Amino acid sequence: MAFEIGTLLGNSGVLGSGALAFDGIVTEAFLGGVSFEVIDSKESAGRRLHRFLFPGQPVENQAFQDFGTTDTPLILSGILVGADYVVRAERLRDVFRRGGSMSLEHPWWGTLTVRLAQPAEITFSHQELRFARFTAQLWRDPGPGGSSGLFGDVTDSVNSVLDASDDAVDAAQESVSAVLSGSIPVTLVQGTRTLAGGGAAVWDSVTTSAPEPVKSALTAPQQAARNLPAPVQATTSALEEGPRLFMSFAVAPATQTAAPATEDKDYGTQVGYVLAGVPLALAGSITSSQPPLIAPAGEVQEQPQVSAQDVATLLMAGAAQLGVLAQKTAAESSQRAQVMALGLASCVMAIAQLGPAWTAMTFASDEDARTARDQFVAALDGTAALFSSPLLAGSAAPLLPMFNALRALRSAIIMDCTVRVGSLPAVQTVSMGTRQSLWWACYALGGDSTNDVRTMFDDAVGRNGLAHPALAGPGQLWIIKEKAL
Repeated sequence: MAFEIGTLLGNSGVLGSGALAFDGIVTEAFLGGVSFEVIDSKESAGRRLHRFLFPGQPVENQAFQDFGTTDTPLILSGILVGADYVVRAERLRDVFRRGGSMSLEHPWWGTLTVRLAQPAEITFSHQELRFARFTAQLWRDPGPGGSSGLFGDVTDSVNSVLDASDDAVDAAQESVSAVLSGSIPVTLVQGTRTLAGGGAAVWDSVTTSAPEPVKSALTAPQQAARNLPAPVQATTSALEEGPRLFMSFAVAPATQTAAPATEDKDYGTQVGYVLAGVPLALAGSITSSQPPLIAPAGEVQEQPQVSAQDVATLLMAGAAQLGVLAQKTAAESSQRAQVMALGLASCVMAIAQLGPAWTAMTFASDEDARTARDQFVAALDGTAALFSSPLLAGSAAPLLPMFNALRALRSAIIMDCTVRVGSLPAVQTVSMGTRQSLWWACYALGGDSTNDVRTMFDDAVGRNGLAHPALAGPGQLWIIKEKAL
């Protein structure tokens, strides 16, 4: 996908003076499954020649020894642009830290398997907002020849999940742009703003008891959803249809400041960013488990953690309520098919972020992984069921790419779960005839390895909801096995 970076960023005033360096067309590429926009790339290639000069002989009597072909690392410079640029930068950092080879899909170099030659650089700047740069040096790594076997195409199940998630968001954005293109009826603008404002209310209700980092991350996208402006063309059409209809949506309440109108050609893109803003912020708020920081005074400063499971629960609840909102708003609109398509795209953008949430989750046992997989699959199936709504009849939006992207994400999560289950311990059921210490039961199962016993003990306390580990039973307990199957 190519676009005018100077028009998109430099002329809009979003970036600083650095945007002038990209006044041209850039092209999308993928590194390790993460999409980015290509700026420059270069590579040197040749042969390994050794030149011999002899004492007392003219230079013309030189000799050469050819040791074969050689090349230098491929130097790749790219940018990350868009509402999810921070999320993609974090994913790219994970790709750079991962061992082994990675895939590079480049518009000019083609599809390559590469390895990182030295630490890559990712740059953020206060003069370039909503924008990040990176530079990486990559060695070509064709790998061993021959057949790769039955599962040769399944090279990285985690990247497959992230790729499918990105594809679903892209497909939803295309649907939004298709609906909000050309001459936009006033009633469709009303429905769009109702979906955006109602979506903000949905996320408010879903995140009422969420940790503070989540609420802080949602402040900006929530504000953008509530203040979504109307396009210029729709405002003009409203004046032609009558002052009452115009005043119903184009004039803000007296307590608010009216948001500026935008050009029609950008309206679909802007609405897509607004609808995707909260789900992307939720996915970006996931934090890894880290020890608390020690304050200078010696006090422990607790840092609130946001788990991937918590974010996934919020995304599932939000997507379900967005589906209800979409059907209700569409049923009340004269542009019901188009409004329903926009609402469906909003649901897809939300549920697609289950991909990053899934890859960030860790599981103590194979049973935990399967349980989470079933929850994710059920949520994806719930969103996919909206595609059969009769309210979509006559919609101009490309619905099939969104549906296929959801099915691909579903398959990728199932595949990644299958890969993970093979390295996770199983859960066994232990019958306790009398009340006794949990440590005794774990020691009987784990043997003399203190580390294995402690792992089983800590997991069993939480898994069985024991108020006191010394008072376990009578009844059945669920305890993980000390080794993976």
